[in-house]
Amino acid sequence: MEPVKPVITKIDQVCIGTDHFDDTVPRMARLLGIAAFKCWDFVYPNLVATRINGAPAAWCMKLGIARIGRMSIEVVQIWHGGQFGTDRHCINSIGIDHLRVETGASFRSNLERFTGIGCNPKLQAEIVVPVKLGPVTIPRISSMGLNLAYLSRTPELPLNLEISAPMLPSTHDMAIDLGRADYYFAADGLRYKSPKGIRSTLAIGLSGIAVAADRPADTQRFLQRNLGLTQWTSDLPWNGEGGSSDTSVCAKVKGFSLGFVASSLPWPGNSANKQAVVLSTAGTIDATVGRCVELGCRLLHQGKDAGGADFAIVDAMQTFKTDLVLMASTGPSLKKRRHTV
Repeated sequence: MEPVKPVITKIDQVCIGTDHFDDTVPRMARLLGIAAFKCWDFVYPNLVATRINGAPAAWCMKLGIARIGRMSIEVVQIWHGGQFGTDRHCINSIGIDHLRVETGASFRSNLERFTGIGCNPKLQAEIVVPVKLGPVTIPRISSMGLNLAYLSRTPELPLNLEISAPMLPSTHDMAIDLGRADYYFAADGLRYKSPKGIRSTLAIGLSGIAVAADRPADTQRFLQRNLGLTQWTSDLPWNGEGGSSDTSVCAKVKGFSLGFVASSLPWPGNSANKQAVVLSTAGTIDATVGRCVELGCRLLHQGKDAGGADFAIVDAMQTFKTDLVLMASTGPSLKKRRHTV
């Protein structure tokens, strides 16, 4: 069988799901050193053509975005129905909810491709927001909307995915940068109408994630066979040279690491989260860990990875029910041991 051409060309966003948006966003802003998240309350008429599991149905969400290096991190809370409900009724995952992927194909082609491998659209919509160009604001225009679909995980792939495409030739980053925010949700817990800095001072890069998988080797075969991912390593920071495809695998997509760890294994520090966001730190590991602990995180593990780079794992449960893997921004990193299969 001929190798599958790589389908995913880029991963540009990690989305964190929460059951309490108004509490999580300022907490995350404080932890990551972000002045404010750029936020929207997506209900009609900013969110149209909504579907659930392929059928027309109303849903709505609160969404905030900030920058970490060249990547964006997103916080989302989603509800059934056309208005915001109670926290008990949100329908997103808690912690790492999904990754946004780019393929270079059209939105329709992406839907067909991913549906064909079992990643079915759970939620679909068109986002329509005013666009701000300098002092000029262009009002909502349906033809300038952003098609959006959240795709379900599969037994082999323990991750939700997001695909989206502007209806006009543009980029997702431009949609983020030019779309006029409803408000900026700041680290002090207040909302502002005027722009605030949305880049992290804790980290200079969002370099990967790690999640639990029932059988990491099956996940690797699924991603190789269906999405053409060929760059893999068996090493994650905390297992050094001892990793194997039976316990952990790590795929590379343009420098972004997708780590899958056997769910039967204990997580570092016996953390119950069993998922982590990997960050390249702006300062030393000791200083970054100290800052995280001051803000309520618990140090789970600290050491050196297989390449000799300093790293630490902290439990950010109080902020967004996920661990943070803090990697030194200089020296060897997750990229050290790579092989093509």
